[in-house]
Amino acid sequence: IETKGELALAGFVKGTYSEKQMPAFNLNMVVKDAMFKYPELPTAINNINLDLLVDNKDGIIDHTTIDLKKLHLDFGANPVDARARITALYPTNLDAEISAALNLAEVDKMFPLEGLDMKGNYALNLKAQGVYDSIKGSIPAINAAMSLADGYVKSSGFPVPIEDIHFSSTVKNTSGKMAETVLAVNDLSILLDGQKIAGDLLLQNLDDYNWDLKVKGEINIKKI
Repeated sequence: IETKGELALAGFVKGTYSEKQMPAFNLNMVVKDAMFKYPELPTAINNINLDLLVDNKDGIIDHTTIDLKKLHLDFGANPVDARARITALYPTNLDAEISAALNLAEVDKMFPLEGLDMKGNYALNLKAQGVYDSIKGSIPAINAAMSLADGYVKSSGFPVPIEDIHFSSTVKNTSGKMAETVLAVNDLSILLDGQKIAGDLLLQNLDDYNWDLKVKGEINIKKI
């Protein structure tokens, strides 16, 4: 494996470990201008920059703070950026965002999956802030958008590819209440052996699902 860049690492574990108690611990890691490349892959992962702090002052796991102040890397020419701060593991207090723009054909060359070929331009932008509590049924406020253009998937187990895949989608929740979550998938379209299928989906209220689904198209069942 070929690597380069700078790594700074500091931390400690201090206190008593037993069946009922954990020691306090701290980890601080910074990576600057790093890269790595496996010999069998055509492209390196470049421009890796990371600033991460994991801190627990009293040994109580739920009191752990995880602060990913910065993460950036390039899968070839495909950038990914993220940050996240978790100030309690449960209930989980989260403030995070991630953005990515990926050419799936290039990513497929870097991380090939046997028997599967992929192409297309995928984009993701997500922000989440608030508390996740499964008992109270609360989730962070979410504002997310995803899209795929010129998508293509070919599996060795199926004789024809799925082509011309495209969609845009959003997930929105401003209150943190499951009932006020809205998921929309617009302009979903695929081409299967020359036959087109298109549709739209609106899903509301994750406590009591409210669906609005429209699909139009044709599939030759005999061919499948």
